Amino acid sequence: MQLKVAICDDEACIRDTLESKIHSIKSDYLIQKFSSGSELLEADEKFDIYFLDIEMPDINGMETAKIIREKDSLAHIIFLTSHTEFIRSAFKVRAYRYLLKPINPNELAEAIYAADKELLGNCKIAVRTSHETVLIDKNDIVCFEAFGDGTYIYTRSGVITSSLAMKYLLELVGNSFFQTHKSFAVSLQHVKNILQNEIEMNYISTTIPISRRKNAQFRKALFDFIRLNASSM
Repeated sequence: MQLKVAICDDEACIRDTLESKIHSIKSDYLIQKFSSGSELLEADEKFDIYFLDIEMPDINGMETAKIIREKDSLAHIIFLTSHTEFIRSAFKVRAYRYLLKPINPNELAEAIYAADKELLGNCKIAVRTSHETVLIDKNDIVCFEAFGDGTYIYTRSGVITSSLAMKYLLELVGNSFFQTHKSFAVSLQHVKNILQNEIEMNYISTTIPISRRKNAQFRKALFDFIRLNASSM
């Protein structure tokens, strides 16, 4: 699988230099360059990794990232900036990294290798249904709902009925999921909004209940997840 990369910066020399540096690290990446946030959004194309300059005319990188996030909760957004005061705002759009200009080649390589590993790593789990065993990308799972001895698996493209217990599935997917209720567990990366006793998720219209005793614990887990995934590491 070839990863698709978008470089969005209003300075042509930076776009060209970054493209060259990325290709020297990963020659098989499919790179497209954009001179503004508007041009990138008008392309209406999905990318695996976005390199966004924060300070751009028209629509800045932060606003561009917000619009990208509304459509894609999985993309890796890497901000380019000359000023550290913008970094705090990156938490709001769950940025994967930020790189200070002028870009350090070692930091760029570290960010690319980390993103590459997460995007192309071992991300699938085997799930048994009543008729077959299917492979599901963990990043596609929005939430689980337990029923009897089985589990409904809500994904970005539909619902899969599994004969496996939710407890077992949670062991497979790891700590990016949180059990909000005895019958429900959600993917932290797909949380859209937190209401008083419910959670709105990306890709599904159904709200997920959260028990009162788990509310504070869930909010902390979500904050920690966002912080760890938005840090410069």
